[in-house]
Amino acid sequence: MAKLIESLARSVELLSIEIEHEEARAGVYDLSAVTYPVLARSLRSRKENIRITIASLEAQLHATEAA
Repeated sequence: MAKLIESLARSVELLSIEIEHEEARAGVYDLSAVTYPVLARSLRSRKENIRITIASLEAQLHATEAA
């Protein structure tokens, strides 16, 4: 499970880079702006979902180690 968590953490890093690139390409960094890139918004959502998954997996891992 630790390797899966590492892989997901790397995915979060890559998504962050992609988000920064898309924001720079569009020249829009404000999430509330109408012109904020749809791709960046989608990537942010995906990144947050992966972070939630990582937190869940880490909790399961710690519970397993404690048992």
